[in-house]
Amino acid sequence: MAESLSYPEHHVGRSFLEDLPQPIKRYRYQGKEHFLRTRYLELDRFECSKHDTSEYILFDIDADTLKKDFLDPGIEDNSFTFDSFDTEENLLLIKMETREHGQAIQEFGYTIMRQLDDMGLRTTVEKFTTTIQAPAGTGKRPDNGWGPTRQRGDDRHRPTVDLEVGVSESQAKLERDATFLLDPQRGNANIALTIKLNRTRAQMTLDKYEWDAPNGRINRLQRIQIAEDPSGEEVTVNNAPLIIPFEQLMERPRSSPAEKGITVGVEDLKAIADSIWRVQHSLSNGRILCPGLWGSFVSTLVVEDDHTAHVGWDNDEPVLRVQATGVIVDLKNRMVLPGFVDGHVHILNFGMSLQKHDLLSCKDLADIRNSITAYAETHPSDPRILCRGSVPSVTDGNALATVLDDLDPRPIYIESLDLHSTWCNNAALKELEADC
Repeated sequence: MAESLSYPEHHVGRSFLEDLPQPIKRYRYQGKEHFLRTRYLELDRFECSKHDTSEYILFDIDADTLKKDFLDPGIEDNSFTFDSFDTEENLLLIKMETREHGQAIQEFGYTIMRQLDDMGLRTTVEKFTTTIQAPAGTGKRPDNGWGPTRQRGDDRHRPTVDLEVGVSESQAKLERDATFLLDPQRGNANIALTIKLNRTRAQMTLDKYEWDAPNGRINRLQRIQIAEDPSGEEVTVNNAPLIIPFEQLMERPRSSPAEKGITVGVEDLKAIADSIWRVQHSLSNGRILCPGLWGSFVSTLVVEDDHTAHVGWDNDEPVLRVQATGVIVDLKNRMVLPGFVDGHVHILNFGMSLQKHDLLSCKDLADIRNSITAYAETHPSDPRILCRGSVPSVTDGNALATVLDDLDPRPIYIESLDLHSTWCNNAALKELEADC
């Protein structure tokens, strides 16, 4: 069992400003248009910098405007999301969602819902991203949360497991978030999970917390660390798996053998981490052939969402932007050349091939010859012998016209399995006027 660690300094009642990373920009709220413009500007600054900016923005806003523009249940525009608020201090805290932040939320949620789907419980668990309001005029919106589906108005209708993801966020801020989510007087969740991402290296830390009722504070029950070595060839995972007990998620006993806890194992954690790290990364210190300039090499390639976004030099603006928040892979002077992966289908040819004699089960050339001979004898009125499913490895390179000539005087056409070529006898070549 994991060692239990407590954090006595995280008591209820401290302002959420105390654990914020510094510096943090502070604005007076001047309406929705100003809010969106400010958020986009600060997000751009944050993504272009490695060290000197925060993923948070603080707004001074009065309680009535806060309720109207942000807390109204009828608001459907996701642009007006936030991290937390304090109506007594007239403060609204915004956490900007970077690509890595969004990918972490999405992939972790997918892992949980996939296991629930395997248990047949997907429709009995609800995803929560709604605001949790506390009696003292404070509130918070978790990055993600899950809990059993219940009737609206049921005081138990809440997330039982919450997730918070931090990019520039300090460990103290993540622990404070966990405190809010677990405190019985506020979030009242059973489990709080936090993911801390490293902005400069392929590393992430996953912590699991529960509420220590006798002492009124959180306990960290588990810490899992995932890291990729500098070469990008090996990923290590320490202290896995993460287990979310069924009873804590669903708040009821198991009713069948299929119902069990959520287990996020080593391979799951590697997949989650890899999806986060690969959202944006740059390949630097290499020799990359530049498209359009034959023979010209540059040093750096930027990849976003598995697509080449930029090819150039280390001081190019797109490169600096990604290196500020993404993963940097050192090519160590290796060469990178353009290439492509072709994927296509032959719908018409495939449909037509289904009407032809199938040779795919043939193991060697003798099998092919015997199969064609038998087919020809049972189809004497066919003007041609049409076959499909030829595989080059079966013929040992002897797919010659002469190999087929003595089987039947009619033209013989054998379409390859990939539908890209046809093996013919000389009668077929003559019919095609290709027997020169």
